[in-house]
Amino acid sequence: MSTLDEHAQEVDKNVIELRGLNAASDRNLVNSAEEYMLTVRQILRNQAASHRYHIQVVAGDRALRDHMSRANRRSASWIEEALRAKDRLERAYFDYRLSADAFGRLLGSYPQVRNNLAQRVGAGLLLGDAAVADAADRAKEISRRTGEEVERARRLAAVK
Repeated sequence: MSTLDEHAQEVDKNVIELRGLNAASDRNLVNSAEEYMLTVRQILRNQAASHRYHIQVVAGDRALRDHMSRANRRSASWIEEALRAKDRLERAYFDYRLSADAFGRLLGSYPQVRNNLAQRVGAGLLLGDAAVADAADRAKEISRRTGEEVERARRLAAVK
């Protein structure tokens, strides 16, 4: 299990503990803390999923490129395998895009969730907006480059 998944499980445990507290004294604080923790947990899960899908895209791209490099032996089975390799790459890229988009949306929602809790506990205890903005920028750049690589692989595998 990845470290991100382990962190997400730890957040789940904290949410369960939070729900077990007597929140009668400050229900708004508990609700804000729960929303914050659930958002952070989902960010961790989506980041881990995006990473796993990215690895699958890279492997699919490599497999398709390797197969296409053996184009001097084109046969019916070679063409069938090329189509299967391209389909695997497309499925992995589709899953990656969904995961990366969800990750980006969650990172975009973080500042509001953080602000809701920061009003009650102070901002010093929470992950800063700059760190989240940097993570969002890195995720967008990785997604852009991955899309470019997949597009190059599509052109490589195009029927001529």
